[in-house]
Amino acid sequence: MRQSWKNNPIIYPVASGKGGTGKSTIVSNIGASLAGKGYNVILVDCDFGGSDLHLFLDVPIKVPNLGHFVNGEITTFCDLPRPTSVKGLKIICGGSENIGMANISEISRNEIKNYLYELEADYVLIDLGAGTGKNTLDYFSFVKTGIVVCTPEPQSRVCAYSLLKNSVFKSFVEICLPDKNVTQILENFIKGPGRRNGKVCDLVDNIRVKNSSISYEIIEYLKSFRPGIIANRVRKRSQIDDVNRFVKVVREFLSIELTNFGFIRSDRTVLEACQTGSLFVLDNEEAPASMDLRRIMDLRIK
Repeated sequence: MRQSWKNNPIIYPVASGKGGTGKSTIVSNIGASLAGKGYNVILVDCDFGGSDLHLFLDVPIKVPNLGHFVNGEITTFCDLPRPTSVKGLKIICGGSENIGMANISEISRNEIKNYLYELEADYVLIDLGAGTGKNTLDYFSFVKTGIVVCTPEPQSRVCAYSLLKNSVFKSFVEICLPDKNVTQILENFIKGPGRRNGKVCDLVDNIRVKNSSISYEIIEYLKSFRPGIIANRVRKRSQIDDVNRFVKVVREFLSIELTNFGFIRSDRTVLEACQTGSLFVLDNEEAPASMDLRRIMDLRIK
């Protein structure tokens, strides 16, 4: 067990390329499992346009939330975490009922990111919105250990790839900004090969010709960016193989090592828990989904 609050919390942003993957369900159940091991955990609902994480934990949305912080009604960020029925587990609600929360300013996003490191917790899990909007990319990219949740459908993997690709190129834009010539190379790649089957390694080679220091910085970024993927609602072995192939595609075209965290089987226990607003990992510890989640945590969530 980590010594609480002696160091910055371990932060895991959790995203999905598309909605309906079960991302919020996984976030809330991982949080409850970590709290059950004696860790202090805070869940942060940064799905600003559709915050619903509180529904999994029976917390009223009207409690102080990120919406109140962004609009200035609450000025102390550490007042936002609210207790749940699970010992050791707190939540910061998103506050999507506030008009404009889906498109908060960059200043507000950066302020929240800075405060996340100051939270008194061992683990902070950030539940992000689906897709590749500014909020999602910003929070998914600000640490190098984000988790992508996808389902077996091909569309889900396509959207997951888009999330990873946009995250990578968001960082490339920031790295290349000081050199106009390199920025032009990047823009040409994005408009051309990047739309089809262009490989990041080829882009890096082109940048190296103009600016070796920037190409080196990009390479170092790619080495440090270590997202993971969880396959949810898996029904058969071939769907696990699909994820392994997806990891290889990401390596080949984006030049990043995507860690396969594992899979969670399709399980009626999960559906029943969602319908009752409870946590499947606590409702039935012997359910297939509960055992799969614990396996992922034992191997990957450290």
